[in-house]
Amino acid sequence: MAFSAFLDADVLFPVGLRDSLLWIAHFAVYSPRWSAEVLDEMRMNILETHKHVTKEDLDEMIRDMQTAFPEAEVTGYQRLIDAMPVNEHDRHVLAAAVVAKVGVLVTINLKDFPAEACEQFGVEVQSADEFLLHALSLEPFVVHEALSRQASIKRNPAMSVADVLTHLEKTAPNFSKEARSAWEIPLSGT
Repeated sequence: MAFSAFLDADVLFPVGLRDSLLWIAHFAVYSPRWSAEVLDEMRMNILETHKHVTKEDLDEMIRDMQTAFPEAEVTGYQRLIDAMPVNEHDRHVLAAAVVAKVGVLVTINLKDFPAEACEQFGVEVQSADEFLLHALSLEPFVVHEALSRQASIKRNPAMSVADVLTHLEKTAPNFSKEARSAWEIPLSGT
């Protein structure tokens, strides 16, 4: 059985990163976990930032995520929120990760989740880049297959694995570089 990882809203916000994380989970490298609050935060941030995205489109995307990963949504963590020793706005994330009994919480905002505060609950905090590098080291062929599938469904414009890695350079630069090297994919995207 794959290990579980709690995904913070900030790693579900960038479409390319979200797609990569979910496709890798689809191929059973890990099991994703999130909370309704995390999905609401993701929804709010997308609507504020991307004016062309409709609420209906987002609702459909979230339903698709929930259907694909029916075990992902964590509940019953609210009683722990106030006891979490992190920033007030991030307590719900750590509380949900603790209740989910995940080994890792994946976030872009590492400073909001100090290691000493999280480790006492058995939760390691990793950046998306570090998390993807770990997945690559565990299952390089499966991760490649996941990104190949991600690329194959893109139509407008069509994408290759090299294109997916180019999109990931901003949020997961070390992963992108390491994957290119492991799979001998040139930087040009060809």
